[in-house]
Amino acid sequence: MKSFSFIFLLLSSSLTAQVNIEAMRNTDTDNSNLEIQFDLDFVNTDKKDTEFTYSTKYNYVFDNSATFLGVINGEYFKQKENGETSEIENKGLLHLRYTHPLSYFYIEGYLQNEFDDLRELENRQLVGGGLRFDIDNSSFFDSLFIGSGLMYEKEVYNLESLKVQSILKNSNYLTFTKFINEDITYDTTVYLQINTTDIKDYRLLNISTFTFNFSENIGFFLRLDLRDYAKPISDELDYNYTDLSIGVEINL
Repeated sequence: MKSFSFIFLLLSSSLTAQVNIEAMRNTDTDNSNLEIQFDLDFVNTDKKDTEFTYSTKYNYVFDNSATFLGVINGEYFKQKENGETSEIENKGLLHLRYTHPLSYFYIEGYLQNEFDDLRELENRQLVGGGLRFDIDNSSFFDSLFIGSGLMYEKEVYNLESLKVQSILKNSNYLTFTKFINEDITYDTTVYLQINTTDIKDYRLLNISTFTFNFSENIGFFLRLDLRDYAKPISDELDYNYTDLSIGVEINL
């Protein structure tokens, strides 16, 4: 089974929205699927703006119900004014994850590599693994998952000089879905990543989305991202933000 999705972003308050890997998981546990999303914008006024965003995810379901998830996404934004061209945004991410079911929980492992010029992030590498629990006896939520594990994170920032930090973190997440009615869905994912050598050094992320389905193929979404980083690698980097996005999704 293959599905193709096209997402058009109507409004965003910033350019630093967090990638929600939980939202990339396949909700259809019986079929593999491929999704491709892209958006190409040209704006020609006294400034010439070109923006391209892309996202590809592949979910594969094995015969034993184990799953493989591969994600590639990114964004490129350049602006030309008075004959000079400048890059405003250039970022990309690759994420690979394998999840294996056991009797009462799942085990999973993952790799990730990303860069983000706007955040001065030259390279971020992750390798990790942990346990995932399906809380299927919830009387309020339609789905509820909790995960916890360890991950090794290496970040390289291109500031006045290269700054490198390598940290072993305790990585935790909670994600739930609530179907308010047939056409409205509410999803929330919360990530908490804690430095194993300094519990006051943490990263807290929250991604919440309301989705309104106009028909089987067309939907409208409202997404709010919140981020709090207790001890960034440099005071030059503003890690704390709130991001509001509104968009339309078309599935073909």
